[in-house]
Order: sequence, then C-alpha cells, then structure tokens
Amino acid sequence: MLIGKYEVTRLQYQSVQAMTRGLACPNRDDRSALPQAEVNRHDAEGFTADLSQWLDEQKDKLPACTTGLTPCLPRVDGVGATVRLPSKDEWSFASRGGLLVGATEFAGRAYPMPNGLDRSVIAKRQGGSEAAPIGGLRANPLGLHDTLGNVEEIMLDLYRVDGAPGEIGGYVACGGSFYSEPAEIAVTLCHEVPLLNKTSDTGFRVVAAVPVYTSGQRLRDVQQREAAGKAPAMASEPPASSTPASAKPRILLPFKPDMVELPGGSFLMGCAPGDGTCHDEEKPAHRVSIRPFRMGRYEVTQAQWQTVMGENPARFKGDDRPVEQVSWDDAQAFLATLNTKAAPNKPYRLPTEAEWEYAARGFTQTLYWWGDAIGKGSANCMGCGSRWDGKETAPVGSFKPNRFGLYDTTGNVWEWVQDCWHSGYSGAPADGSEWRDKCALTKKLTQEDAIRRDYQRRAGPLEIVDQDKQSAVQPPRIAFAPIVLRVLRGGSLAHSPKQVRVSGRDFLEPTSRGAHIGLRLAQDL
Repeated sequence: MLIGKYEVTRLQYQSVQAMTRGLACPNRDDRSALPQAEVNRHDAEGFTADLSQWLDEQKDKLPACTTGLTPCLPRVDGVGATVRLPSKDEWSFASRGGLLVGATEFAGRAYPMPNGLDRSVIAKRQGGSEAAPIGGLRANPLGLHDTLGNVEEIMLDLYRVDGAPGEIGGYVACGGSFYSEPAEIAVTLCHEVPLLNKTSDTGFRVVAAVPVYTSGQRLRDVQQREAAGKAPAMASEPPASSTPASAKPRILLPFKPDMVELPGGSFLMGCAPGDGTCHDEEKPAHRVSIRPFRMGRYEVTQAQWQTVMGENPARFKGDDRPVEQVSWDDAQAFLATLNTKAAPNKPYRLPTEAEWEYAARGFTQTLYWWGDAIGKGSANCMGCGSRWDGKETAPVGSFKPNRFGLYDTTGNVWEWVQDCWHSGYSGAPADGSEWRDKCALTKKLTQEDAIRRDYQRRAGPLEIVDQDKQSAVQPPRIAFAPIVLRVLRGGSLAHSPKQVRVSGRDFLEPTSRGAHIGLRLAQDL
C-alpha cells in the first residue's frame, strides 16, 4: 500500500473533475496548493473512483513506478493499483510513523517532533482562519506532511452507533485541523461527521493499493487450493513447504461471492413494447450497448454481510436470506470493506442501472423475464403466489433463475444500483455506464441547522448581539444541504405485480433504509 505524501490539493481535485467531465484543465493560482476542503465522504469517494477509472484506462500507457517524478502506475505482478481512502487503522499506522519509530514513540499521542509542534503541525493560531499550502512544515518519520492539523482527514470507515447494531452514523475524520487547540492534537483525535457535512477544515488524502491476489499463476494456485478444499493463502505468505506446521493459514473471507459472467450485448431499455402500465420515468425506451461484466448470482445475503461488516441489520433474520435495512451509503461502505478484505482482481461494485436491467431481462423484452403474466410462484411480491408474499423475505435462490442464471431479480428486496435518479431516460448514456450528471436532488437540513431551526421554533426569533459593537445582528440563514437521490430496481415483497415489472424503477435518499431494501454485486471483467 502507498499513502499520499500530502493531502489532496485543490488543483488535483479540480483536475480530476475536469478530466472526468471533459472540461478544460484548471489554471494554477495562489490557492492551488491548498488542501481541498469543503468536501464530504461522498465527494472524496467520487474523486478516488474517478481517478481509479482513469488509471485503469491509462494502464497500458503508464509505466511501472521506479524512481523519479514521471507519471507512473504502481503494479504488483502486472496488476495496477486502485485509489481509495485510507482506513482509520492504515491512517493511524502511517501517521504515527510506522516501523520507523520505536514502540514507545509509536504508542504516544503523536509522532516524534524534535523541533516542536509549531514546526510540524498547523493548529489553531492567532488570527488563523484557513488551511495552509501543503508541505510547508516538517514531515513525520515516514515523510508524510500534515497528517496532524491543517485539515482533518476523511477515513474510509463509517461511524458505528453504540447499542444499535446495523445503524451507521456519519463518517470518521481524524487528525485535527487549523481550528484545533495545540493541546488537542493527537493521532487519536477522531470524531463523527454527518455524512453530507462539508466544512472548511475537512479534507482527505488517498492510498494506492494493489489486490492481494495478483498474477494469473497465483489466481490458479488459489483456485486449485479451493478445489482441494484448502483455505486460500495470501499472496505474501511463503510457500507451504516453508510454513511451520503450527502456523494457521490466513483466511481473508470464508466465502467467495458467486458471480455470473454475462456476455455483452445491445438491448432496449425502459418501457417494454405494448406495456400500457409504464410510468413516465420508464420512458423513452432506448437502445443501450452493454460490455461484458459479472453480476452476483444472488442478492447479498445476511451471512455475507455479517462476515464482512461484523453485524446483521436485517429485520427478517436468516443467513441465506437477503440482507435488508441497508442504505445506499451502507452499500458503499460494505463494498469498500469487502474489496479491502477479499482483495479481488477487479473491485466489487454496484451495477449501473443499465447493467441491472440488461441482466434482469436475460435477453427478453416482456414485462417479467418469464413472460407478460405474473403467474404464480415465480417471485416474492404482493400477489406473486408464493408462501412469503408480503410477509417476509425468501431465502435467496427460492425461485427459478432467469436465462442468465440470476435469481430474485424480481421482488424479494429492492436492489440499489450505482446511478443517481432522473425522472426519465432522455439524455441517458447509451453505453451502459453510470449516469451521474444532472442528477435529481432533494434538500435536507444540515444537522447544525436542524438544531437551530428547532430552537427558533421553540424560543422564537434569535437575536444575536455583537459583543464588540453591542448591537443586534441578523442571525445566520438556515441552510439546506442538497441530497443526490439514488435508484432502486426490481421491486420487493411489499410491492404489487405492476411494481415489480422489469422496467420498474424508483428512488430514495442515499441514507434511507427499509426491511425491503438490499443489494447485488457487480464486477468488471
């Protein structure tokens, strides 16, 4: 794993945005070297996803990294790295100085600063109100700048609510900032930030990580071990013959997602011909070309979620039932953790909306993959004729699969996809990629302003007095944070046959959960 020497700068952030949106490169100015602030975890993950996609597209042009300052791509056995946020443990290890400091120093509040905190950390100072350009002060023993102070840094981790298994609060930010008192600065200075909050002292740095299983030969070795019933060894382990008999094999995960490889093709997405029950959001029907990819044979189960996340949020308990009561944000956290633990050759992800419908149709153009009539016993919905209808989720694989060998694409639980919501298909991508521009938004009070508005309702208008001028000033305006709506597909046990048609679609806020909302994995080839 490689970790950024500096926090991501404004110029870097703007450059990646311009690259992915086809815009002109940003010009340098006197703020280009400042860390990018005013971002939340969703923004930071969007940056890492865009940069990872660009690196993958350029992998044949970029050389392996050796020395020097030329553009390069870290590789192991020919497999290129992807970019992501650091986990809290990774960040803490690097911030403390890693293996370059002694045990006593590693356990301290901060890494050794022989020249004093003022030479190494940008904390609260007289008159200071913003971050400083990166690299202005001394680095830590690993050569990393500003892991403490300047701007607090967003972690991959999500905050877990004590006493409420399955509930996720905000994201985790660590290291303190220019607002922090010097006495507060410590590696352990971490706190929860509401998922959508953006502040002037919150930024991030990235890591570049290469999957554990890399070369084709190692993958074949793993497959042979699995076929022989042996636990897979990590790529960094010595050969079995040199491993002491008492050593236990290191197991990443006790399961491997069952993925179906789907051929590429072209299909008509949206309202099926002759379907008089279509809604406007399913129109216009349009032709989409799909590249080959992999799709989960089943919806993600509770046993899989429990193994990866260490908890089971589902209402209808059962290891082989689909996990539910998970939000789009929860799904992203699951994927990030799964990719860290399982280290697949290609990261697991949510399918795009076009990929989902292509996979669910299975080369059909009817209302359901099996025909135009709901029939009896083909799915779990209100009126589908199964013993689970409207009462509880069915174990995955309880019904016949479609022509691609996929189970439960109709009913059981809604499935999150990657795309943001649009009220129709005008302007939708024709290549099956994620639709992420001109997204439909809703507005929601920030946590701070929700408290302020509640106080105003109970106590009446606020009058704020400027202590220096001893005069009343206007209270701050109530702010609403824009929320990007996310798409759900497939319908659920709580929906009618009309609502579980293969072209049916709906949306919710990315933090919404319910006992009928789950997910399915996808993966590039």
